[in-house]
Amino acid sequence: MTQWSLRGSYFESCNCDAICPCRRIDGHAGGRSTHGVCMGLLSWVVAEGDAAGVDLGGLAVALACRYDDDEQGSPWSFVLYLDERGDEELHAELLRVEDVSPFEYEYRGVCGYGADFDYSSEEG
Repeated sequence: MTQWSLRGSYFESCNCDAICPCRRIDGHAGGRSTHGVCMGLLSWVVAEGDAAGVDLGGLAVALACRYDDDEQGSPWSFVLYLDERGDEELHAELLRVEDVSPFEYEYRGVCGYGADFDYSSEEG
């Protein structure tokens, strides 16, 4: 198992009215989003971090997402944005993205949440 650790700040926001009605809480599925289509952004800023010897400190990543209440099959769309300061090893070895075609939307978030995080893999 690859050893890793991350510590930093997390922020999320979407266009739903607070508190997001579509949010999964304690294993219970949420309901319909406020406007039928939920568009949001999840972001992480790594204050300190390491994965397999690659320094992740100071890097940021953001995940733009779109959820359509009425979409059949796969209602989720995602676009992952990596900090351009990350080197090729970080992009190639630690993350693989199959479809990076972006979707367009106008973002006006009204629901948000922020927290600090401190995660690491378990010693094996």
